[in-house]
Amino acid sequence: MPVSLKVFNLTKIKKTNLTFILCAYELQLHSFLVFNHLFVYGILTWDSNYQQSSF
Repeated sequence: MPVSLKVFNLTKIKKTNLTFILCAYELQLHSFLVFNHLFVYGILTWDSNYQQSSF
């Protein structure tokens, strides 16, 4: 097996691994942002409902 092919295979594996890690990171970040958004939205709506009911 030529060395260049070995190196190519190694970089290919590393690249796919990196892509996978980046994708997982993006998904995690996205879900976190969505959760954060929903959380803040929930607090804001709860707060406004609370203020309306107290008046």
